Amino acid sequence: AHANGAYALDDVHGVQDFVDRRNFERMARRLAQHAPGRTLLSERPHFDASSLLPQLAALPASSLGGAFARFMARNELDLNLTGAGPVAGSPQAEYAKLRHRETHDLVHVLLGLGVSPRDEVLVQAFTMAQNPRWLSLGIVLGGLVRHARAAGEPALAKDLVRAFRAGRRATFLLALPYEKMWALRQR
Repeated sequence: AHANGAYALDDVHGVQDFVDRRNFERMARRLAQHAPGRTLLSERPHFDASSLLPQLAALPASSLGGAFARFMARNELDLNLTGAGPVAGSPQAEYAKLRHRETHDLVHVLLGLGVSPRDEVLVQAFTMAQNPRWLSLGIVLGGLVRHARAAGEPALAKDLVRAFRAGRRATFLLALPYEKMWALRQR
């Protein structure tokens, strides 16, 4: 959630809980197809909002964890995900939803993107290729409409296609055990 209140994340999560209920079940099934994903579903680690970022901030900026902590601080973001309602479905789907939300800002770091509306649309295109969701489709389409009218944004459609294709080719990011990867050096 944006600490400065730039958007109501709880409202976004409420919409997503409604429109993407079945998609969280699909995410859970996809997690179960990967050995690291099965471990995540079994152990259910999560990002502890109160202690994780201070711990990661102590890591070098070149590490995944250090880069993530600095990204979160620079953009005034936090890991507080309160307000997200339960999904009417399996415990695995509920965990997939939580994991998706906890790792969303980390995807920005992995892709080298910021938090501008344009960058958010590109992140959504990438993640939509890995985990199709109605909310992501709406964000991507809304971004296309908004930026199609903006001067200097003719390349957005091509960048969206590239982001989507990259998401298709990439490792399934939701299944990665980030908790074991924080100290790894970023490329």
